[in-house]
Order: sequence, then structure tokens, then C-alpha cells
Amino acid sequence: KTIIEYIKHHKKFIFLNFISNLAKNLSFGLMIYLAIGAFAVKAIPNLFIMMVIGSINNIISLIPITLAGLGARESISMVMLSNLGVNSKITLSAFVILLAVRYISSAIFLLVYMWIEKKEKNKVIQ
Repeated sequence: KTIIEYIKHHKKFIFLNFISNLAKNLSFGLMIYLAIGAFAVKAIPNLFIMMVIGSINNIISLIPITLAGLGARESISMVMLSNLGVNSKITLSAFVILLAVRYISSAIFLLVYMWIEKKEKNKVIQ
């Protein structure tokens, strides 16, 4: 199949993918905006710029420069936000906090999933 045939037959899935990516970028941009704003930065860039920075971070993390994009995302963000007037220390602190939140929430979801699976497995055995 060609890409054009795929697009013709799967418009619904492509639209849902677009919407989910838009929601992901909006939520990550909002998280960046709130994390930078939590440090009482006077000149916070607007939410759209934060969404663009979040999208660039997602693209940068796909390039296999470092393990899971660690360090590359933070350094690119520091450069972009320092050009917009945000202190590099604040940017690094905010992104380290966001990284910790991501890892902790992922670990919690994993543990809940494993607990539910274990309960389901025990029901099948009994």
C-alpha cells in the first residue's frame, strides 16, 4: 500500500493521532509554563511558545544523542528560553522537576497496572 491509500482509508485514525498529539503538546507546554511560572519569573513566554518548545523537545529526544534524550532536551530548552529572557538556572530547575514528575508518575502507573494484573491473575487461578 502507498501512503496515499493509507491516508484515504484511515482518516479517522490519522485525525485521532493528530488530536492526541495536539493534546500532549498542549499539556506539556502547560506543564513547562507552570513550572517556569512557579519560580516567579517576571517575563514568562506565552503558552504557545511553551508548546513549541515542548514540541521541539519531543523531536530532540528522538535523536539518539544521549540515553533517552537526557541532557539534550534540557540544554536545548535552556538555550531557547534564555533567548526569551528566562534565567538558565530556572529553566534547568524546572525541567529537572518536570523530568522527576514524569518518571514518578510513570512508576506509579506501572505499579498500579502490575497490581491490577496480579489481582486479575489471582482471579483466574481461583
